[in-house]
Amino acid sequence: MKFLSLIAMLSALLFAGAVQAEAVDVTIVTLEGEEKGAKLADIKPDAFVLEQGEAAFKDISELRFNLVETAPPAAAILLRNGDLLKGTILSGDDTKLKLKTSALGEVELENHFIDGISFTIKDGPAADVVESFMKAPAPKGEDQLLLPKGDIVSGFVEKFSEKDFTFNVGGQSRQFAFDAIAGFRLAPLKDYQKHTDFRATLNLRDGSSVTGKLTGLKEKTIAFESISGQEWRAESSGLKSITFQGGKLVYLSDLKPKDVDQKPYVGGMPVVYGWRRDLAATGEKLTINGKQYARGLGVHSYSRLSYDLNGQFAKLLVDVGLDATAAAAAVCYWKIVADGKELAAGTAKAGDPPQTIRKDLDGVKTLELICDYGADDDDAGDHFDWANARLIKP
Repeated sequence: MKFLSLIAMLSALLFAGAVQAEAVDVTIVTLEGEEKGAKLADIKPDAFVLEQGEAAFKDISELRFNLVETAPPAAAILLRNGDLLKGTILSGDDTKLKLKTSALGEVELENHFIDGISFTIKDGPAADVVESFMKAPAPKGEDQLLLPKGDIVSGFVEKFSEKDFTFNVGGQSRQFAFDAIAGFRLAPLKDYQKHTDFRATLNLRDGSSVTGKLTGLKEKTIAFESISGQEWRAESSGLKSITFQGGKLVYLSDLKPKDVDQKPYVGGMPVVYGWRRDLAATGEKLTINGKQYARGLGVHSYSRLSYDLNGQFAKLLVDVGLDATAAAAAVCYWKIVADGKELAAGTAKAGDPPQTIRKDLDGVKTLELICDYGADDDDAGDHFDWANARLIKP
């Protein structure tokens, strides 16, 4: 599908004034992965207004600002809808938190929208310990702290300052400096229902990722409805890209496999590298021959991920290859199976460029992604990526 077929061409005269004053250089990426440079002039409820016309949200996978990410701040706030907001804590209490961010400026959030906070500290617990703590089921009754040695303390948050916060432990108020804790989880006091309607995800240069409904563009700031329903504004200079959820495009990393089979080459040995969403099997960014991907699945041979599609999707698009963290001599065999029939297959060697796979899925009920041992008959260093794996609805 050609890019121009996705854009309803409108008279440039209607937008000339806005383009001259506020146009932002961007790259539009279609659902099929085709890229086209454009100038963003405004945002409507369902489309980007470009110098060339309009691009409907439902017809694109990404709007990219092509800027380099900045170093992340010390605090990373995980929201209950899965968003990640990075910044500096300014103040707060047991009901709300005020945060300063690089692209959004100062924002305030009610605590019941916050799942937890992680901090970058020296001599903290191992990354997998922090990850397990942050991804564990929400604590019940009391909030939780993760200390540098991996200990977990339960209690209740009382207030935040710029450097520390007060935490009530066993009826006694204690102060904890941000550089002395690795993580913090809030016990939910209210139910939260994730949105399932069509929404945009703003991926910021500092590593933040926030979701909402786009409402407009003014003076090179993009307005959107945040998780709390408030209007937030993001400076376009602080944006890396805009992607979408709830439309024709569905990332496999957003779906739960109906079945997972993972096993090492040597029987009886434990599985060291389990599959991961949007990360390589080692926990690093998905990277194939120097190309990085924000979305996808990282696995290690042998692995089989099976998904129930129920005939809902028309196409599968994915880049496949061994991750940059794979051993220098690593080689593995990969295969895509649809309803028990081989759809695509190949061999991946360390250092090879990614292979782009595009396959029709009309009527397919079950999809399997298989990474098997290669010609070396070994699994050593077989870190394989199903990069940017995505499904497209009819």
